[in-house]
Amino acid sequence: MIILESVFEDLKERGVNDILYMSSDGIAGFKGSLEMVFPKAQSQRCVVHLVRNLYSICPKKEAKQIIADFKNIYTSITQEEANLMLEAFREKYKEQKRIVKKVEGFIQYLEPLFELPQEIRKCIYTSNAMESVNSALRKVTRGKGSFPSESSVFKILYLRIRELIEKWKRPIANWKKIQQQLMGIFRKRYAKYLDL
Repeated sequence: MIILESVFEDLKERGVNDILYMSSDGIAGFKGSLEMVFPKAQSQRCVVHLVRNLYSICPKKEAKQIIADFKNIYTSITQEEANLMLEAFREKYKEQKRIVKKVEGFIQYLEPLFELPQEIRKCIYTSNAMESVNSALRKVTRGKGSFPSESSVFKILYLRIRELIEKWKRPIANWKKIQQQLMGIFRKRYAKYLDL
């Protein structure tokens, strides 16, 4: 937890004044460390990580259906609807107590999502954007043996990031509507960054 706290402190020292919302992979102590340094920040667990975690304990023959039924829970419009979907999930898989217990444990991580509009949720379900970058950088360095110098590693990483920038140029779907929603939720905390 101290290490995570120092990461957030470092972000603050480098000019990050506020974090509105953060999605993480469930690393121990993340939420507490984030809130210590950025007390107004909201956070949630990455839904994709929850799905992977659930998939790992599913019988392979039933995994696709179990994941689809879990998706009915986290894509619910409201908390009430999610509770109904959870109850249906419990009933359907009552013989698979381990799976039901896992999904029941995940509900606490999904609850913050139901406070947000659907368009925003789609943007923050996952922390995979960062993981995708890390994976792309690993691919260009893995199996290459040794590099002649430190600068050669930086060059290959720089070139790969230049390639990735093209992917990042695609706009987020419904961005204008999302901006209005963010303004409604975070008000001045969000508005002060619009001029950047």
